[in-house]
Amino acid sequence: MREAAVASIPQSKNSHKISVPWWNKECALAVKNKKHAFNRMRRTRRSIDILIFKRRRAVARKVILAAKQQSWRNYCTSINTNSKLPMVWRTIKKFSGSPSTRIPQLEQNGIRANNNQHKANVLGNQFQAVSFSSDYPQAFTRNLPTLQGDLRTATLATRERDPRINALFSMDELKTAISGTKNTAPGHDQLCYEMFKHLSHDCLETVLFLFNNIWSTGVVPKSWLHSIVIPIYKPGKPSNLPSS
Repeated sequence: MREAAVASIPQSKNSHKISVPWWNKECALAVKNKKHAFNRMRRTRRSIDILIFKRRRAVARKVILAAKQQSWRNYCTSINTNSKLPMVWRTIKKFSGSPSTRIPQLEQNGIRANNNQHKANVLGNQFQAVSFSSDYPQAFTRNLPTLQGDLRTATLATRERDPRINALFSMDELKTAISGTKNTAPGHDQLCYEMFKHLSHDCLETVLFLFNNIWSTGVVPKSWLHSIVIPIYKPGKPSNLPSS
């Protein structure tokens, strides 16, 4: 399936360019002329080329300012009582050229994580710190064995009343889970949910066998550790998979 995805699905890289709603052909032309004049001025260093660059720079600023003002007027006149506030704020951020999302950098003791291994260590140390039983309140620590026993008893009673909870997944459950997924970007395996939606019945039988094998044995194949997993589950169904 991975070979079929690489051969059939076009791939592109994110250019990280920030698009603004006021940008138009006039702005692009003015900026292009300014860049040409700047390159010529830097190459020749002549007084006439310096003067031409300054003039084209002023023209570019004037064109961009006029485009911003006109675009802002048009947007303000389009706002009415039916306009949604989150959409309005997103549009305002686009006018300022601010990116919609910012990915924070991981830090530990003032040191930024600059590679994948360092990031994994930072996350692992943080997860370990919040998982220590020594951080629990004393009242909760005293009652923890009783709570765990009650939970174990309730789980066993639920299994006895309805043995279907631990039954294998059915084809209907798999198809329902696949149909409820969104068309997101693929992971390291280059497989996306949209591909699963177009699989034949025989291929789905193989996928179902893999999920049921993992569910029955509690062992996840190493080749799946970095692959996508379809969120298929049964309400109230306890997991047999080992916790990491």
